[in-house]
Parts: sequence; structure tokens; C-alpha cells
Amino acid sequence: MGGMVKFSTENRNGLIKRLKSDEFDLVVIGGGITGAGILRDAVYRGLNAALVEMGDFASGTSSRSSKLIHGGLRYLKTLDLGLVFESVNERTRLLRLARHLVRPLSFVFPVFRTDADGLFKLKLGLWLYDVLCAFRNYRNHKGLSRDEVAELATGIRMDGLRGGVQYYDAITDDARVTIEVILDAYRHKAVPLNYVKAGRVHVEDGKVRGLHVKDLMGNEEFEVRTNFVIIAAGPWTPKVMESLGIMPSFTSELRMRPTKGGHVVVPRERLPLEHAVIMLHPKDRRVLFALPWHNRTVLGTTDTDFKGDPSDVYVTARDVDYLLDAANHYFPDAGLTYQDVIADWAGLRPLVDQDDVESESDVSREHLIVVDPTGIGAIAGGKLTTFRVMGKQMVDAVVPYLGKDKIPRSRVKTVPFPYSNGALPPDVVRKVAAHYVEDYGIRPEEAIHVLSVYGGAADQVFDLAREDSILLQPVVEGLPYLMAEALFATKYEMALRLEDFFLRRTPLFFLTRQGLDLAFERVAAVMGRELGWTQEETALEIQRMEELLSLHDAWRNGNPVDG
Repeated sequence: MGGMVKFSTENRNGLIKRLKSDEFDLVVIGGGITGAGILRDAVYRGLNAALVEMGDFASGTSSRSSKLIHGGLRYLKTLDLGLVFESVNERTRLLRLARHLVRPLSFVFPVFRTDADGLFKLKLGLWLYDVLCAFRNYRNHKGLSRDEVAELATGIRMDGLRGGVQYYDAITDDARVTIEVILDAYRHKAVPLNYVKAGRVHVEDGKVRGLHVKDLMGNEEFEVRTNFVIIAAGPWTPKVMESLGIMPSFTSELRMRPTKGGHVVVPRERLPLEHAVIMLHPKDRRVLFALPWHNRTVLGTTDTDFKGDPSDVYVTARDVDYLLDAANHYFPDAGLTYQDVIADWAGLRPLVDQDDVESESDVSREHLIVVDPTGIGAIAGGKLTTFRVMGKQMVDAVVPYLGKDKIPRSRVKTVPFPYSNGALPPDVVRKVAAHYVEDYGIRPEEAIHVLSVYGGAADQVFDLAREDSILLQPVVEGLPYLMAEALFATKYEMALRLEDFFLRRTPLFFLTRQGLDLAFERVAAVMGRELGWTQEETALEIQRMEELLSLHDAWRNGNPVDG
């Protein structure tokens, strides 16, 4: 299997030195999937590029999505055929290039007598859906009888059920997609840094010449020399533009309308689904999902305008009520209550405001690219599925301002993700896992998990545990995540804080509340040894995780944290 180069505090000092000394063709502000895609595209074309992110990579919207790589079936209704065409073809590409991360998922779309769009119209739309990806979908759609819907969507309401349709999209881990794109850019000489905050731009003779930044880990401020600054900050875009110290000419074009998407996680036993189910909310007919995810079921997503601080986005009791109402309408025997909610998350869609659109759900998911000749560009809107296209188009847009004679065309269209090299097909993983069970004395589900998530880098994860058997223990009892993953995330994936590991390198924070307190302490010991934390720093990291738990669960006590 393949291997990964270190990406940790050992490398961080060198990256900071490069940030201080190099002259960059461009610097990206924002370490979500959009910024990561831009950085990767740029370095593959031979540009000297850096990225700064004030939090952790993927700590904003890119770890708080619905975890779907999808064509956007509902966009057919608004005739956004270009967006659907682009999305379904990128979905097909990611199923191939990130096969260990992006997996096909069956969706069941039930149709009831009271639905405005009947079976015929739905089937017609799905034929178009399949046509737009040239019938290269994992499987094409098929119609379902009433009994077939009931068989695939266990416990679904039968009253008024006419039938339905089964079709395929894909599910992923959004944060890990972002991390791997960052890692690939780093392997190709990019300078990506988390916990570095962007400040004012330095302009001379009407041109950008630098960007002031602050390393939040080292508490040091300095200027980065660059000819171009790209804002890929999602819902933070207005704040970043303000911090630059000059207002670009495109300010009036780039008006943001962030909408909040909330999700809740419930036990699989309470809503046992093998297939995703499309739901139309009984109150407003908005499209929602019930998704099988990590042996849990996710309900999402809400879609409401958000006016507050993008750093303070949490699920409220109103969001939970809305989601549970839909699930209980479609699955009346489930009877889901607050007590069934294991965890929750909410993120902001960085949508571009449109004067002629009233409903939040009707705002286009198309992305917008704008460029100021002084050397500032920005990108907003878009979706996880089309990040590669967005990255390419953003780099294309800034190339004329870089003063270079010739730059190669984008090359990442056919490049596999780093861990995809050496990744095994799902049916082979189970067979190979038996050898790791025998060699390391771990459970089959633990071996399958590591082989599936880390693909070609799985052996590096296991190698870390050869001299320390503690690393073969589970992080949380009953879940397949090993302590070795915490050390791997620290050595190879630039995890610098506990929340980086629990929320983004793994989804553990969203899978359970049982045993997390102990897990925080155990992982803090492993990460702290590697990162050189003092006792005080270790205690502070654990305290931060406990405070984060309180913020996410505030809605349970009637104390919603929302803007």
C-alpha cells in the first residue's frame, strides 16, 4: 500500500518560514473545500501558492454539510440543468477518484396521494437525471410499487402511499474530503496552514503586494509577499473583505445570503434504514433526508436565513422539532423525541443573495467568481460536489493578473485522492481485514474501518501501534475508531487540537455521548505527548471539548445558541 509524508508540527515551522520568505503567486484565505480545491489546482499548474485558515481545515461549512455528493435532483424543478449536469458528472468522477471516501447510496423517494408531483413527473425527472450523466450513474433509477417502497423504507407511513422511485447518489465524509485535498496540495509543494488568520492587504501602486497574517499557534504576526489574494471564506467572506483594509470593486456584486442547515443524529435502532429516504416536510413541503450514516440515522436539513456570527452556528430546539416532525410524519411508529437525539450539527451555506428570490430554499446553489484588477478575487456559493470545478475556474480567472507568460491547464481532473492509491474495493476489504485482525488482535469492524477510511495509508496507521499496544485500543468502547488514529492525525494530518480529531479527522463527536469524557482524556494524552502540551494546555484542551459539548446540547435546556 502507498504512504503519506508527514504533515505535522514538525513541518509547521518550515511552512511558517516559507510563508515569511517566499513570494507567492497567490494566497488563498479559507481552508474549507473551496479554498482547498483552489490551492490544489494552483500548485498542480506550477504556481507557488499558500492557504491560510483561521481555524482548522474544514472547521466551517465543509464539516457541517449533509455529507452528500449529489447531482441535486431538486434543481431539475427550477431548471438549473447546467448545475445538475456539472454535479452529476463530478459525482461520477469522485466515485472513481475518491473511492474510499465517496460511496454510492440508494435513495428511496416515496410518493403519496397528497403530493403535488405524482409518480409520472418524478420518473420523468429521474430519466433526465440519468441522461445528464450519460447513464454513467452507479445504477439508473427504477420505479417502485407501494409494497417495494415499504420493504426498502422500513416503517414508512402506508396511508396514502402510492409507490415511489429508487435512485442513486453518493455519501461521503466532507471533512476528510477537504483534508485529503489539502494533503495532496501539500505533497505538491503548497503551503497550507491552519490556525493562521488573515488581516490587511499591502497595496503599492494600485496592486496587491502582500497580506498581513497572524499565526494563532505561535502568536506571531508578519506579512506574506503575494501578487494575488483569493477569498474563499464561505459565510465569513464579508468579514474577511472588511479586514483586508480596502473594499474591492466587486463588493456590491458579492452580497451573501447565508442559510443555516441543521441536522440531528438518532440511533439506528430507533429509525433503522438501509437506504436514504426523501421526505417532504408536512408543513412547508421542503425536501429533507433521512440518511443511514455510521450505523446511525441522520435527519436533515433545515434551510433558514441566518444573520448572526458565522462562528456561532448551532442547532436550536426549533430546528430539532422541525426535523423530528418530518421523521415522525413519514415513520409514525418511530415516535422520535428529544431523548432519541444523540448529537447534532449545523452549518451555513455560503449562498449569493438574489434580489428576485424570497424563499431560502430557492436561492441558487450556483457559485459566483469575481475579480478586482488590484489583485483580489473571491468565490462564493457552490456546493461540496463541484469543488474541483470551482477551484479550476477560480484559478483560470486570476491567471491573467499574475504576469506569467504561460500556465498549464488544470490537471486534477483525473488525479486520485492521496489515500485512494492502494485503497481496496469494499468486497476485498472484508477479506483483507481478517489478516489485520489476526496480526493486531483487533475486532473485524476496527480493521474494516481503518482499511476503508485510510485506504493506501492504512498500514501507516497500524504501524504506529507496533510499539505501543495502547494505540490498538478503541477511542470509545463499541465504536471502531482506534487510538492510533489520533496519533496518525497528529503526525500526518496537522491535527493540532482535540476538536480537530473528534470533529473533523473523525466524526466521533457526532456519533455518541457515552464515554466521550474518558475519550477526551485518553486522546489528549496521545496528542499532548506528540505536540508537547503542558499539563495546563492538556487540561485546557479537555475543557474546550466539554464546553463544545455544552454549546451543541444547549437546545436541550431551552437555551438555544443561535444568531
